[in-house]
Amino acid sequence: MNIQDVLDFAEQLLKEKTGKGLTQLQREILQRAWDKETYADFSDDNSYSYSYVRTVGAELFKLFSEALEKQVKKRNFRDFLENLENLQIYICSDNNNNNDNTNLTENCIEIKISSSKVESPHHQHQKQSPIKNKFYYDLRELPRKTDFYGRIKDLELLQTSITNYQLINLYGLKGIGKTSLIVEFVEQAKKQFPCIIYKSLAMKLSREDLEIDLIESINNLDQGNQELDPLLLSNPKKRCDLLLNLLENVFCLIIFDDVHDQEFYEFYGSLFEQFANLKQKGCVILISNVKINNLLVNSPIFSFHLQGLDQSSVEIMLTEMGFNQCNLDQKFLANYQGHPFFLKQVAPMIKEFFNGDFSSSLLHNTILITDLMKTNFKHIFDDLSSHEKQIIMILVKQDQPISLTELLPKLSLSLNELIIRIKSLGDRSLIEVIQNTENSFSLIPVLREYVRNIEPN
Repeated sequence: MNIQDVLDFAEQLLKEKTGKGLTQLQREILQRAWDKETYADFSDDNSYSYSYVRTVGAELFKLFSEALEKQVKKRNFRDFLENLENLQIYICSDNNNNNDNTNLTENCIEIKISSSKVESPHHQHQKQSPIKNKFYYDLRELPRKTDFYGRIKDLELLQTSITNYQLINLYGLKGIGKTSLIVEFVEQAKKQFPCIIYKSLAMKLSREDLEIDLIESINNLDQGNQELDPLLLSNPKKRCDLLLNLLENVFCLIIFDDVHDQEFYEFYGSLFEQFANLKQKGCVILISNVKINNLLVNSPIFSFHLQGLDQSSVEIMLTEMGFNQCNLDQKFLANYQGHPFFLKQVAPMIKEFFNGDFSSSLLHNTILITDLMKTNFKHIFDDLSSHEKQIIMILVKQDQPISLTELLPKLSLSLNELIIRIKSLGDRSLIEVIQNTENSFSLIPVLREYVRNIEPN
């Protein structure tokens, strides 16, 4: 069976049921579903809203379910059809009131589609009661597994955390390896969680769309794909209550990536506060570049600040990049703090201009920064408040870490406001804290080099 067979079948089905053929949007939805793309992918490529595409798709797959007498959804659409030996059904128009099955062929049309896969042909016309699935993993948006280095202690800490906390915030600088850690961890978590869902919030789904998406995913496991009441899903309170009830009763790990601070609170803040306050069996992980602070929750949130790779992991990574001898200088490691993205950016420059000698690159007393690294830091710097930028411009001039007592006279800020701004910079992983009787602060080395080279406005 191929997509053209499916489109032909759907065309006949709609003509008999509604008197009209497939619209262009319906055809595209079926084609995208066949390719196992998400509604978000489709709406992003077109002028249609996510909600509208979902609504049209739901109506379309409802017709398939009625015709095939099986629960058909977008996510199981292709697998279901491909695993039929033969598709042979009778489609009757909604105006046909004849209940005499002996005259079925006289009042209805017959549609046959052959499949390329052969399985047992029985049960094709029998309704079956829903059977609860044993496992359900919605990992369609999870990036593919790539090279993974070290992080044994980080994986162990994450494993311990999901046992003790309902809500975890995994945060750190962009490119530090947060998503890579989660991709690796998910394989381990499958042994523990019957339900795992990974969602990226980069698309800025509305709260309604996010709730419906989660409900459909969890319902797949808990209720065996039972049909959801559209009226219930359209009611904000009932929809939210249903989601929270599912989360309380299903041992589920839900991972949200690309959580952005201000947009997160605006779109989803109150929802995740309810997640954290549930007596749920599972766990929710929020992945962000900035530490999440403002959720009003009764239960504690575990904040997991992901740091760079250790020396042995860095050496393995660089060896795989073609460096034969990786006797890394400690100062070089400190400059880049084991940040895998930074190291992968500068390694080709060191190979080309210093014959792969990391120590030689330090002789010029500078830290190499690529254009892409500069672009990333520019985005970070542009998001800072004027006071935070002012603090950074002071710290960049200091040869040694500076304490609050020393920093305060240099700024027109109260001590309380200074502490808030310093904390904000720390939550963004932009400063290092040297703990002592009175803590002192300095910029991370790569940011210091970037700021030193910013052209005056």
